[in-house]
Amino acid sequence: MRLKVSNQVKYSVLTGFAIGSVVFVVSSILPTTYKAYNTFYVDRLSDSQNSDYFTYEGIYSQQTAEKFTDSIKGLLESKNILGLALSDAEFTDSQALRKKLEESLVVRKTGPQVLFVQVKGFSDDNEDSSVESKAVLESLTSIIENYVSQINSESGKQILFKKVEEHPTVEKVNMYPAVNAFAAFFLVSVLGVSFFEFKKYLKE
Repeated sequence: MRLKVSNQVKYSVLTGFAIGSVVFVVSSILPTTYKAYNTFYVDRLSDSQNSDYFTYEGIYSQQTAEKFTDSIKGLLESKNILGLALSDAEFTDSQALRKKLEESLVVRKTGPQVLFVQVKGFSDDNEDSSVESKAVLESLTSIIENYVSQINSESGKQILFKKVEEHPTVEKVNMYPAVNAFAAFFLVSVLGVSFFEFKKYLKE
């Protein structure tokens, strides 16, 4: 028995193949980009000499650290801090460059007192994206460390902002051309066939 394939299905598959091929080529020729990331732990030292250390003082310290974690997240994402980080990393701070950094920055709270921070290469010179991403993340870290130190000296809160790794991890951002191409092919083909079948159903 010969299987008959409709012209609509052929068209959908061919369109999916064409778009998938374009996605594969584009993904293959895009410049190499790198990302730098690190994880940070925020805590508040308690007065261990206090008899209520494991009750009121311990709970208060944890709550203070959790709230301060949110504050640090907000600072890392603020335009002012990003501008300072660009300057400290010896980039010319501009509104356009700050916008690119803002889009490439990921600050995610992965626990009550844990922050994951990632910076992707963001300038037009992608050959140096591994250097720039690491430099900016180190600048952001230094700025927050100085801020925490200033808060501690002025208020005596004894907040800790600790890096999980001494230096940021730098990795290449994989584009996965074959995966992207297959995903585009599959999506376009399925949507195309579904569209023609739905159109056929409406006519009936």
